[in-house]
Amino acid sequence: MNSMVRLTVFAGSAAALAASCAFGAADVFRPDAFSVGKAVPKVIFDTDIGGDYDDVGALATLHALADLGECEILAVGSCSISRDAVPCIEILNDRYGRTFLPVGG
Repeated sequence: MNSMVRLTVFAGSAAALAASCAFGAADVFRPDAFSVGKAVPKVIFDTDIGGDYDDVGALATLHALADLGECEILAVGSCSISRDAVPCIEILNDRYGRTFLPVGG
């Protein structure tokens, strides 16, 4: 068993998240994607959420992948100057039942 931990950090972008295979997002569409015992990457998501909606979709997609067991979200950070960024992230985390996630802004 490999003891190395893979940590993936994403700068929020729906296109970048959807296109990235760094943590196996594309594997969701393979029949063997949900094999038992598969190590899941730990993700810290950095986003510039606010002003447009691509990062809302990216964070929702990340939560959906976590719900499927494809990744583990460790934290969400905001590099946005919008005062609504952190509350928006917290609303999305709450919607997906992850109010415990640390959020930095």
